Amino acid sequence: MSTEFLITLTYDARAITLACAGELDIATARKLRDAIELSIEQQPLVFTLDAQGISLLTSSGIEVLLDAVNGCRSNGIKLDLRLSRSSRRILDMVGLWWVGVVEEVPASDPRDGLKTYSELRHTPEFESILDQEREADR
Repeated sequence: MSTEFLITLTYDARAITLACAGELDIATARKLRDAIELSIEQQPLVFTLDAQGISLLTSSGIEVLLDAVNGCRSNGIKLDLRLSRSSRRILDMVGLWWVGVVEEVPASDPRDGLKTYSELRHTPEFESILDQEREADR
């Protein structure tokens, strides 16, 4: 396994884009967490976390993604989270389907979250997200 994890950062007065590629695991999570924290400290209007290049996503990586969601939410920053198809599947499997899909966390009752997910999967917005991910995987 490669431990190389690449991060590129682009920014302007209103937006920051952080793109990452490689294996997001316990060995690389700190590097991404630090870059995200520095980006959020700049208070952009929009923070794009382009994680489409992630080839492996572990629980350590998921924690970093959740911290990015919470950090942006608590600072009033719009988060544009772009995930690879495999990362999206992992989040779906662990019940975090809403990360990067909806603005608000689902209700505390998991059945409500599942109902919302079921309804959401049949909307044009969700289909658009899936289409973008399929296109990025090509």
